[in-house]
Amino acid sequence: MSSSSAGADTFRYSSRMLNLPLSRFGRVSNILTTLSDFEPVGLRLSDLVGLVGMPKTTVYRLLEELIDTNFVSFDKRDQSYHVGDLIDLLARRGASRFELRLRVRPFLEDLVKDLGDTVYFMNVRGGHLVCTERLVGDYPIQTMTLDIGDVRPMGVGSSGAAVASCLSDKELAELLSNQDHERRLLSIDDTSMSSIIEDARRDGFSFNPATIVPGMSGLGVPLLDSDRSPVGAVSVVAINARFSDGRLQYIVERLRALRSQAETALRYML
Repeated sequence: MSSSSAGADTFRYSSRMLNLPLSRFGRVSNILTTLSDFEPVGLRLSDLVGLVGMPKTTVYRLLEELIDTNFVSFDKRDQSYHVGDLIDLLARRGASRFELRLRVRPFLEDLVKDLGDTVYFMNVRGGHLVCTERLVGDYPIQTMTLDIGDVRPMGVGSSGAAVASCLSDKELAELLSNQDHERRLLSIDDTSMSSIIEDARRDGFSFNPATIVPGMSGLGVPLLDSDRSPVGAVSVVAINARFSDGRLQYIVERLRALRSQAETALRYML
């Protein structure tokens, strides 16, 4: 039985059905997608060529390059090609971000029920933060300044400042230098942002008093992994009146408690 017929029961779609462009990246995507459809059996070269609809010499050349970079592996026993170890590693890293959000969500739900304001969870991705969770409270006026999937430069906003406060002076200076153009596009005042980050270093939380959206403020804390590196941040965003002196201190206490709980839950995952 050929490898293509053996994998037919698990076949979901031909790479040609994806209608990917005929660019080099499109060809590589076709090959990797098609190989993944036939795991764990794999595909021989002739079967793969027939499925991706590319010349045999092109497929072979791309496979050799993908093998060299661990995106594809080759089994000499049956001459079959498989998705490589690097793909598995990248998939696991992506899944860990998803799991991170799931681990934190119960604590976010408790927080939003208690406070009634909008709560955000943002993941650290390189020098940026990505909004991966937004829970809306029951207070009549909500401040939904971010949508899930929105990206912000590190240092910007209450979550960004909370994470940036965990960086060394050298790391922070390099980061801010590299993202100067992005901050200008967002009309961010560097002096105010730097002051918020310095306060966050001292206090252990960041408070952003309406520097991005007039009339709306945010308060955030970072989440650290077992190596004490920031992996995300949780923030509460509301209209300014919701941050009166007494209530602000209560929100700080709740966020600190959430941080402790969340980091304990994440300790064996990160």
